[in-house]
Amino acid sequence: MTATTAGVHIDNQDRREGAWKETVGSAKQSVGTLLGDKDLQQQGRDQSAEGQAQSSIGAATEWVQGAADRVRGT
Repeated sequence: MTATTAGVHIDNQDRREGAWKETVGSAKQSVGTLLGDKDLQQQGRDQSAEGQAQSSIGAATEWVQGAADRVRGT
């Protein structure tokens, strides 16, 4: 949930989960680099990319919903 000038906005689940996957993926990648574990680095890159894609889907969904709300006048 985010407070905005227009009121309270319920964050999109895809954006939240995507951001979490990006964070965990980046951490895995960093730990993999620190330990010299190429598999862990790759897992981190993959998870981070998956999170970015999921966040983008959430952002697009919010944009479409916002456009529909504006058309309806809400």
